[in-house]
Amino acid sequence: MHPAGLRAYRQRDEEKSAQASYEQEEVSLKKEYKEKIRTNPKAWAFFQELAPGYTRTSIHWVMSAKKEKTRQRRLQILIESCEKEQKIPLLRRG
Repeated sequence: MHPAGLRAYRQRDEEKSAQASYEQEEVSLKKEYKEKIRTNPKAWAFFQELAPGYTRTSIHWVMSAKKEKTRQRRLQILIESCEKEQKIPLLRRG
């Protein structure tokens, strides 16, 4: 690594590191969120069929919201997307 890169690495803010979903330890949905998805059999079945990477990213997207209101809105988007047999908008192509 070049000296400038090493310097930038040493000066990084540790609290802002490892924020991407793939850098996180396993994040899971709150029990009540999981139950809410399960009340919609079609959405739950599709969610269960998603590849682990999509599931992990979708869960991280919901749970990473700072406000409960935002988490609830994202959860609703997840449920509606799964009911239509689609990934969340963040993970859709084109």
